[in-house]
Amino acid sequence: AMVWSDFSGLSQLGVFSLTGLITAALITRTLLPVLKKNVSSVSVGLEFLDLTSKSRFWLRLTGMALIAFVLVSMVSLMKPDSFLPEDIWSNDIAALSPVPAELVQRDRLLRNSLGVPEATSLIRVEGNNVEQVLRKQELLQPELAGAIRKGYLSGTQSAADLLPSLQTQQYRQSLLPDRETLSERMHDALQGLPFRVESFEPFLNAVEETKSLKLLKPEDLQGSSLGAAFDGLLSINASSVSGVIRLTGLVDPAALEELVNESAIPQVAFINLKASTNNLILEFRQEMLSRIGWVGAVILLVLFIGLRDLRRSLRVIGPVILAVLFAGMLPLWLGEPLNLFHLVSLLLVTGLGLDYALFFSSIRDDRDEAAIVTFSLIICSISSLVVFAMLAFSSMPVLHSIGITVASGVVAAFVLSWGFAEGQGKGFRGKVKG
Repeated sequence: AMVWSDFSGLSQLGVFSLTGLITAALITRTLLPVLKKNVSSVSVGLEFLDLTSKSRFWLRLTGMALIAFVLVSMVSLMKPDSFLPEDIWSNDIAALSPVPAELVQRDRLLRNSLGVPEATSLIRVEGNNVEQVLRKQELLQPELAGAIRKGYLSGTQSAADLLPSLQTQQYRQSLLPDRETLSERMHDALQGLPFRVESFEPFLNAVEETKSLKLLKPEDLQGSSLGAAFDGLLSINASSVSGVIRLTGLVDPAALEELVNESAIPQVAFINLKASTNNLILEFRQEMLSRIGWVGAVILLVLFIGLRDLRRSLRVIGPVILAVLFAGMLPLWLGEPLNLFHLVSLLLVTGLGLDYALFFSSIRDDRDEAAIVTFSLIICSISSLVVFAMLAFSSMPVLHSIGITVASGVVAAFVLSWGFAEGQGKGFRGKVKG
C-alpha cells in the first residue's frame, strides 16, 4: 500500500518492509527446515500456558476490557464535549520535529531579536529576467513598508534592497542636478553660514561623477560578499527568474498575504511554507487512507476465499479490527492527535494481528499442536512488544508515535486473537521438543 506513494519516505518504508518480509518468508520456507534436521532436541516447559478456568476468566475479562475501551472511545468521539482531542488528526509538520517546543520558541525569539528572516514564510516574485524581478520587488516595497507600520512584520530582505533595477538607477541619476545648477543652489544655501564654498568641491565632483557612472548590473557584483548575498535571493533558470523576499518578525501572516494579493502585481505570491507542508501531509494522509481501504478490501476477500468459512473468517478479522481501533484510540486518550506515522503503524498492527488471529484460529483439540502454536506466538508477541515499547518511550515524536501504536496494538491483537480462537479454552500442559 505504501510502495507507490508520492511521499518518498513512505515509499522507502514500504520497499524496506516488503523486501524484509519476502526475505524472511523465503528463508523460513527453505533454510529453516534444513537447519532443523541438524539441531538437537530442546525441551521447553509450557506448564505456564495451561488455561485453567481461572486463567480463561482473566483472559476473557481482559479482552472485554479492550473492547469496552474501543466502544467508549468511539462514542466519545461523536460527542461535542469529548475529552479526546478536538481534532483527532494532526496536520502540523512541526509536531514531528525532534526539537523540544521550548527550544523552538527560544529560537523564534532569538530570530526576532537578531532580525533573522522567518524560516516558515516568504514572498516569491517571478519574472522573465532579473530586471523584471527587481522592478516587481520595488513596486511591492511601498506595500511592505505599510505592513511594517501596521505591525504585520518588522522587516524584509530582497534582492532589490541590494541592487536597484536599471530603471530605478536611471531615474535616480536623472534626479541629480548638473554641476552648474548644484553650485548655484549650494551658493544660495551657504549665504550667512560660516562655511567656505571650496570645502564642498569634493561633493560637487562626486555628484558629477555619479551622474555619469555606468549602471550597475548583477554581473558587476560577482566575487564580492554583496554578490553572494544577491545570488542567495535569486534563482535563475533557463527561461525564468525567481526571487524571494525574506520576512523578519512576521506576526500576522494572513493580513500580509491579503495585502500582497491586493497589490495585484503579477507573479507575486505570499507563501506560507508551514501551511503548504501541512497541506502536503493532509494529502498524503488522504492518499494512505484510500490505499488502506483498498488493501483492506483485498485482505478480506483473500481471507474469505482462503478459509472458505464465514464464521472462521469473522473470528480472524474481528480481533484484527478491534486491535487496530484500540491502537488508534490509545494515543487520543493520551492527548496525542494522530499523525501520518500513527497511520503507517496501524498497517503493521494489522499485519501482526492477522498473523496472531490466523495461527490461533488453527488451534484445535491437539494439545501438542496447541502448545507449539501458542508458545511460538508468545515469543513473537513478546519480542515485538519489547522492541516497540522501547520506541514508545523515545523523546522523538516519530519514534514515539510508531512505538506506542504498535506496542499497544500487539498486546490487543494477541489477547483478542487468543480470546476469539476456537479450541483455546480446553487447556494444555506438557513438553515440546523442537
